[in-house]
Amino acid sequence: MKKVAVTGCSFSDYTFVDKVYGEWIAEQLNIEYLHLARGIGSNHRGIYASTKAITSDRLTKGDVLVFQITDPHRKILSSFEPIKYIDKPGQPEKWPTPFGDAWTTDYKAGSHVWQGSDVVAERNRQLHQTMEESCVNNEFETDQLVMQLILLDALCKTRGITLIPVATRYVSYIDWRPHNQNDIAGPLNDILPSDLVERLFNETDYIIRGSPEEPSVHDLGFAIDLESYDFSHLSAEGHKVIGISLASHIQMVVDRAQ
Repeated sequence: MKKVAVTGCSFSDYTFVDKVYGEWIAEQLNIEYLHLARGIGSNHRGIYASTKAITSDRLTKGDVLVFQITDPHRKILSSFEPIKYIDKPGQPEKWPTPFGDAWTTDYKAGSHVWQGSDVVAERNRQLHQTMEESCVNNEFETDQLVMQLILLDALCKTRGITLIPVATRYVSYIDWRPHNQNDIAGPLNDILPSDLVERLFNETDYIIRGSPEEPSVHDLGFAIDLESYDFSHLSAEGHKVIGISLASHIQMVVDRAQ
């Protein structure tokens, strides 16, 4: 192993922490780290970012790609070039392509509220709101996620790259609650191919998720806003625990494949 890349959403990004679990993985395995995650990111964005990293040889034979799975309904959407470029999650993202700079926005439930008010931002706001109100189907979103992971895994195999899917609290399957557009339509252990399940890392096997009444040292918790408890993101300690655990998991998967 020479390098490990991590893609995902704010769970894997620098969300009020200075060191992410991807850095802990690289430190434990004594290899280079490539950060591909972005707050509000989607599985679509993860597929795109990963494929670009592979085809541009930023990831090569012997490397490891950690794919943090997030809400299946999230999407990456094309955009006109913004009038004002602000390089942070929730704002249009710039991608270099052979055809010139490309622009995208990241859709999730509620994302229309932070698109801004200029002409380009208003078009994106309308698109995001229409998506949320009219264009979400859990069954399709989940099945498409599975198909995309199968395709990404096939690409990784042709390049000698080890794909490690990571299941998080964002895709926990609960079959008894009223479903909303954030939900996955079935448990990953049942809907992914068996060889991907064998490499699947489950965050909830290692992390204690807390609540306002019973805070967890692994959650971001009250670290940012004393009015509310953040149980959707990892604390510095949570990133450390996940990173060290993932490093061991990756080593086991790589050793088993040899």
